[in-house]
Order: sequence, then structure tokens, then C-alpha cells
Amino acid sequence: MAEKKWLKKPAEFGQCRSFQHSWPKLNKRGAKHFIEVQGGAAVIRLECVHCATVRISRIHLHTGQMSSYYEYPVGYLLKRANKKEKLPSKGVLRKEFLNYLRR
Repeated sequence: MAEKKWLKKPAEFGQCRSFQHSWPKLNKRGAKHFIEVQGGAAVIRLECVHCATVRISRIHLHTGQMSSYYEYPVGYLLKRANKKEKLPSKGVLRKEFLNYLRR
């Protein structure tokens, strides 16, 4: 059984852990709210509509190469108490989320 601490926001975190994040759609009208040009790259900042995880992607304007990183909300990431402690697998977390939904 997974630790209960990650279930503090089970609807948001469980859905994203099970089915991946849901990013807002980008369109030409709304792009100015998400895209900023910095030093030869377009920086796109998107916030998951369920859990508030932020994805920041940099796309080089000349080569198209992209790199991304994420900023997670408090409580989203699972942390080990020590090096020997094992974190629950994605499958275990999905089962916990399904159990939450069925209660």
C-alpha cells in the first residue's frame, strides 16, 4: 500500500500520476500569456489544470531544439525517509487512486 501522504490532494495528484498532466491548449490568441522570448529561445510556461505542476520548455528559435523542466506543487513528489526506503511503483499509486475513486 502506498503512503497516504501523497493522497493529501488525491483527486489532483492521483489523476496526474495515473493519466499524465493536462496542459492548457495553446492557440494564437492566447499564446502571449504563455510564451516569452529569452536569448534566442521561446520559453513556454504551462500550468497543469489539475495539480498546478508547471512545465517550462525552451525552444531554440533557429534549431528547434527543446529542453523542459518541471516545478511541482508541495506534496506532489514522493520523498524517501532514508536511502533504503523504496518508493511505491506507479502501478501501486494508480491502484491507490482507483481505490480512492471507488470509496
